[in-house]
Amino acid sequence: MDLLIGVKLIFLKFSMTKISIFLLILITLHLPLMASGESWKLNGAISSMTGSYQASMVMNNQRSVGMSFGGEFEQHWGFSGGVQTTRIDLTALSPTPTQKQDNWSISGHWHEPSEFEPGRWTFQLNGHKIYSTDVSGISDGARVIVPKVTWLSYTNPLKLDMSYAVSSYRNIPAIHQYSAGVGMGINGQKNWLEIHHHYINGLIPTQVFDRTYTHATDIQITQKISSSSKFVPSTITLGFETGQRIYNIDTATQTVYNLPMLNKGGRNISANWELSPTEKVVLYSARSKYSAAEPFLHNFNLNTLGFQYLTSW
Repeated sequence: MDLLIGVKLIFLKFSMTKISIFLLILITLHLPLMASGESWKLNGAISSMTGSYQASMVMNNQRSVGMSFGGEFEQHWGFSGGVQTTRIDLTALSPTPTQKQDNWSISGHWHEPSEFEPGRWTFQLNGHKIYSTDVSGISDGARVIVPKVTWLSYTNPLKLDMSYAVSSYRNIPAIHQYSAGVGMGINGQKNWLEIHHHYINGLIPTQVFDRTYTHATDIQITQKISSSSKFVPSTITLGFETGQRIYNIDTATQTVYNLPMLNKGGRNISANWELSPTEKVVLYSARSKYSAAEPFLHNFNLNTLGFQYLTSW
């Protein structure tokens, strides 16, 4: 317990500025190598999403676009950075017609071989900065720090990961998220199953539906498809969300859910097309259930459709 408290205090001392400066120094020192392309693997992505709210008293629909860029040096260490811009059209009950939000993210990681079993450790540190016109004023200027550790087996289809996120919002105490997950091959390794559990605490009951903590679980199963047709996706993934969560962090997609809405589960599906060894396209659809306290307690759904293009060189 003392060790856990010490680790938390260390990461609380970090700021977005310090993390950004550290990663920018590393990138700058290796710019000549990046320019020559030697030993570097670079990647980029663009994304677009549209969503509609059903039965929400405050929100009508939303639109989001994002872009990211990253690189990895000699399969040993790497970095990434990006921004996601979201616009939400509000109803007449809101004091403003539109809510705008920008999520800036930066990340660094490095790999180390594991000794107890053939495999690889990955140590990662993510940082987020939110700029928002949220009428509550809580989200604008929010900062999130997320250290994450992943172990990948070289001899079995198995992956383990753990992460801790601390979110700092305006005028409320820090919110803490503890997550752990496992990924494994099943059905004769024809499918890939991932299960993640999230525990969020530090919530203020008067502001978060009389809760001081929430629990939630994500389940995803991926089916690989073999086909010579370019119109058939390479993989299809089904996802299920259970439990409840608020102010949560999705470390896989680098998404910060910073609005005061209680997620009560959902389901999603995505399809992945491998256009070439260095290009792929992802289409996804999701339906999530929420509760909100403004203007008074009510339930609603959010339906989303999204597109992502990824490339590497």
